[in-house]
Amino acid sequence: MKNKIWMNSKKKNSWIWLATLGHDNNILKKMSFYIRADDLIDENIVLYDDVLEYRKKLMSQYTYELLKKATKPIKSTLSKYLKIDEKLWVVFSLDISKDSEKNFSKDSQETLKLFGNLAKIYLKNRIEKEKMIELIKNLKYKNYEYQKLNEELHNKYRTFIDSIYKLSKLLISSSDENYLIKESLKICAESIPFFDKAIFAKKIDNKIIIKDSMGYENLMVKELKIQSEVKKNNMDIISFSEIEGEFYQIKVFSQYYILIKLNEKNREYIIDEYNLSFKYENIVHLLIKLKNRLNKEKFFSKNLIKALIDLFDKNNIYKLKPSEKTAYYATLIGKRMGFDEERLEKLYWAAIFHDIGKVVISQNILIKTSNITIEEYDEIKKHTILGYEIILKYFGDEELAEIIKYHHERYDGKGYPEGLKGEEIPIESRIIAVVNAYAEMITKKTYGITLSKEEAKRRIKKKKQREES
Repeated sequence: MKNKIWMNSKKKNSWIWLATLGHDNNILKKMSFYIRADDLIDENIVLYDDVLEYRKKLMSQYTYELLKKATKPIKSTLSKYLKIDEKLWVVFSLDISKDSEKNFSKDSQETLKLFGNLAKIYLKNRIEKEKMIELIKNLKYKNYEYQKLNEELHNKYRTFIDSIYKLSKLLISSSDENYLIKESLKICAESIPFFDKAIFAKKIDNKIIIKDSMGYENLMVKELKIQSEVKKNNMDIISFSEIEGEFYQIKVFSQYYILIKLNEKNREYIIDEYNLSFKYENIVHLLIKLKNRLNKEKFFSKNLIKALIDLFDKNNIYKLKPSEKTAYYATLIGKRMGFDEERLEKLYWAAIFHDIGKVVISQNILIKTSNITIEEYDEIKKHTILGYEIILKYFGDEELAEIIKYHHERYDGKGYPEGLKGEEIPIESRIIAVVNAYAEMITKKTYGITLSKEEAKRRIKKKKQREES
């Protein structure tokens, strides 16, 4: 009795031998042949008399002669068909030589069935293992990509913080609105990745008057004739006779527009990631409004941070709106405690920016929905120190910075970053800790439980008793 094994290749119904015993393995491994479709039934066991004659109609004469040369004369063949997955079938066959008087018995079928089932388990596990290895490779590559993305985001956020400082300085030094708009465009261009070509212009009827441009250093004309204005994917698109391509137009005020040159790389990015036509216009209006109505540089910076956070925080990591709710409740408590106006203002801004340090924490950690690791939690805890450093650098207000630094300290000394206890913790930091927890409990969420105001108060009182005991 001889044994041979074969399985299909990628071609439909085309089979190749993997290994044989008792036949010429070297020749057979170089050959392929076809099997009738009605034989392909998973777990099917078929008995063939003279299997070569049975398959002769499915192969050329040359292949048939070569197959006769490679195999010993066969009287009968018992084959078991196994479907491993949608693309892979395996056949195990036992042959009885032509000159043998033996025949296949029920025991032969049971033996082949057992052997086939064991082989099927082995092959399926092997395939799953190979898939797992490939998946791990892909995950490692994806992880590498995410690390690169995180580095880019870190750089972007740090650039954005520097841009805030530049904008606040610009507000102090400039009295010309046109100059203010042009310079704010340049500063924002440093922080927004797709700004490479843009025009600042005034629109009059069917033409625009160019006031300034980026990426068009050799542009000789000062006026452009409007060729078309259309709306595509909620974007206002404009094109001109004198310049090739399409521009995304953002109205900043009155007749003045920012025109961003569109290309394949930035087109989807603008649509999906930034609502620029609304947010940039708001920022510019805020700049002008602040310039006209305010004279304190630090107050400029605080409002600019709020506006720019709203622009850049597309994944809602910083969560400015909940911070405003925290600031509202904090000032209510401050008034009840008799804080004067200056102290209330400081409490308000500390509540607004208590989590500002999160802008330089890894985005993947902050938006993670599964349980975080100890290492990831340690990384998140750094936001108190980072917030302290940002406020100290750009406002120079150590008292404000310390309120932000200590808003995660606990009365029992089990908080962070320094483990302060009781009265060691600034009262403003304690107020922010309480109202932030309260605001979080009563805010409606897409997932998690939203508590009633009464239940939220009950839980805060219970926690207070536990920490003070």
